[in-house]
Amino acid sequence: MASASYSDAVLENIRATRARKKLDQAVVSERMRKLGYTSWHRQTLGKVERGERRLAASELLGLALALETNIPVLLSGPPDDGIELGDNGPIDGRDVTDLARGRNNGAVRWDDSNDPVFGKGVNSWWGEPEDDPARDLV
Repeated sequence: MASASYSDAVLENIRATRARKKLDQAVVSERMRKLGYTSWHRQTLGKVERGERRLAASELLGLALALETNIPVLLSGPPDDGIELGDNGPIDGRDVTDLARGRNNGAVRWDDSNDPVFGKGVNSWWGEPEDDPARDLV
């Protein structure tokens, strides 16, 4: 399994969604300005897509609207790759997608020393499904 940073995955989701919708950077930036993000220009989106500018959470909302998609699509992990978590290695991209959709599937839990414990396999679960408060959000 290859792995990337989560930032790279989100940026790829933005680029891929824009390409799928056949929207150029100027159109998306214009839509952002019309949504009230007055400092957005084509260059702004270019810098975001290249990872040269951080994206604020409020701007993520605007991008989801401007790209005619939803926030979980933009925040999803890559389906066939992992997301790098520093020295701990990658977490499966599908587990990241579950988190983006409001479901913590137990891929990472915490031991008594506050050290992460990684689950085995995609959608691993450490307890009974009825113990999951987010189960109804999916």
